[in-house]
Amino acid sequence: MFLKNNKYGSKSKRGKGRTDKELKTQLRNLTKEILDSINVDELTKTQKITFLKSSLAYLLPKEYVQDVSVNEDLPLFIQDKPKVIVFDNTEQRKEYESATPERQAEMDKELSIDFWNKNAEA
Repeated sequence: MFLKNNKYGSKSKRGKGRTDKELKTQLRNLTKEILDSINVDELTKTQKITFLKSSLAYLLPKEYVQDVSVNEDLPLFIQDKPKVIVFDNTEQRKEYESATPERQAEMDKELSIDFWNKNAEA
């Protein structure tokens, strides 16, 4: 609950402790010694990969992806009716697929139906 004149979120007047700097320095030195003592040739492939994964997180900068691509606006409503061809059997479909473009156009007229299952020519 927010109360008037509260100090929530304000910075502390207390200075930074000296132990933090000393601790960070000791940790940095200790880490450097440990890394220097590791013989990479003795590690297994799995250990090498694990070591690489854990160390790369500290070496490489974090990647921030900014999507700057522009998507083309698509129409909300489609003006043309969908083209639907209904085959009576598989032989008819095979005939359509192997037919010449002229014959396919004829079959399109014969076998096409509109969206509401009515003959397209009507």
